[in-house]
Amino acid sequence: LDRFLSDHRPILLRESTYDYGPSPFRFSKYWAEVDGFEKLIVETWSDNVACGSNDMLNLMYKLKNLKKKIYKGDASEEVIYKRLEIVNSINELEKQQAMKTAQKAKIKWAIEGDENSKY
Repeated sequence: LDRFLSDHRPILLRESTYDYGPSPFRFSKYWAEVDGFEKLIVETWSDNVACGSNDMLNLMYKLKNLKKKIYKGDASEEVIYKRLEIVNSINELEKQQAMKTAQKAKIKWAIEGDENSKY
């Protein structure tokens, strides 16, 4: 904008995206505590590899396959049901907390009144 017409200056922004590649694999300690995690590792690691005699390619394939299975989260129906129960419990507790907070706010307003008004 012309300085004589306005004292505002526009800000020019450029939007750009960068591809830094896939995120690195990071092991989470709690995975070791999950039931069936060790079994998943053993089963995945013992799978046959079709990379021939190249040990490095075999290792890379096994690690890649293991990463996929870990992130996929092959959970049994029992684990899924437990997770669903926990999520529902959390939602119910949050709902109760919101109701409690709303009631406290109403009580406080009824006692103190609207302090910003003159009567």
